[in-house]
Amino acid sequence: MHIAVFTDSYAPYVSGVVESIQTFKSQLETMGHDVYVVAPSYPGYKKHEERIFRLPAVPVPSNPGFTVAIPVALTLRGRLTKYKPDMIHVHSPFVAGRLGARYARYYRVPLVFTYHTRYDQYLHYVPVPQSLTEPITTGYIKDYIGLCDAVVTPSQGIANLLIKQKIPKKKLHVIPTGVDVDKFCPDQGEGSSSFREQYGIEKSRKVLVYAGRLAKEKNLDFLIKVMARLKQNRDDVSLLIVGGGPYEEHLKESCQDLGLEIGKDVIFTGRMPHEKLVNAYRAGDVFVFGSLSETQGLVVLEAMSVGLPVVALDGMGINEVLEDGKQGFLIPAPKDHHYREISAWRAAVEVFSDHVLRLLSDQELHQKFSTEARKQALSHSSEAMAKKLASLYEDLAHS
Repeated sequence: MHIAVFTDSYAPYVSGVVESIQTFKSQLETMGHDVYVVAPSYPGYKKHEERIFRLPAVPVPSNPGFTVAIPVALTLRGRLTKYKPDMIHVHSPFVAGRLGARYARYYRVPLVFTYHTRYDQYLHYVPVPQSLTEPITTGYIKDYIGLCDAVVTPSQGIANLLIKQKIPKKKLHVIPTGVDVDKFCPDQGEGSSSFREQYGIEKSRKVLVYAGRLAKEKNLDFLIKVMARLKQNRDDVSLLIVGGGPYEEHLKESCQDLGLEIGKDVIFTGRMPHEKLVNAYRAGDVFVFGSLSETQGLVVLEAMSVGLPVVALDGMGINEVLEDGKQGFLIPAPKDHHYREISAWRAAVEVFSDHVLRLLSDQELHQKFSTEARKQALSHSSEAMAKKLASLYEDLAHS
């Protein structure tokens, strides 16, 4: 089958959406399908790529490394006509999504949309009151979904959210992004020790790992506060923050305000190629996650695949892969996600840090959670998830 993928972000940009697309692409091609990607271009990135069409794009100053595509490409229709797509799969309802929908109508082929992002959680980037933008955004997404033959959601929680918004249940298909469990596996060499040496982390130190974008919606201020409380109890713990984004300088300022030493107590790696991320996980003792805006939380599954126990706030998507008391701990989050109830969030910091301390001090419990974490990740392999997606394509093609 020939599948044309339209996306508003792709390599070299690093994100969960990009990783999802690349993971499915690799597995689908292994299964014998042909995948053609239409994605934005990036300044200075000139790597030769087969089966990838780059749209002209402009950088976004507020999000370094990200670009917005310009939906004008005179040669794209000719390329797609030659390619003869059987299916068009879009990963954004905006620029690329509109372009993909246009070509799905032109070629009269099914249109699939993966709902990767809780767009209502990103409205703080728009300089307009959320009371105005939220209903507009919800209405726009609902209208776009009306153009699609199927909508893929990475978790049941997101499917339920869309059902509440009156999206037909029969149009929704829960297919999480899988993990390459052969690549993301427990350390079988010296990957973790060399990683620690690179960042000056002593062998005796315990390491908490976060991986993902550094953005407001990821609730990283919470993890910084957790780290500050941990330091009051132990002086041999570091928080490794893997990733880059517009919130990095703010987080470094927060570290300084709370008396945390950057480079020792909190280590910022910056953006990291995905192929090197496995050694960051392997260098850790516990994976910590405070985001409440996830549709799945792929990095949590990657960390679990390596064998890391997890302590995370109980949020949508995360609670479908992490079972409290089995692979780690799910900590109840205050209902107020805007930090108006300071006492509730202070209590959450205490509970979260206490559970991290418990894992760091109880080796038997740590090992038990580590084994269960790897087992859980194996049930979410990229191969198994790609087979589910291919089955959906086949059903649509013959309906």
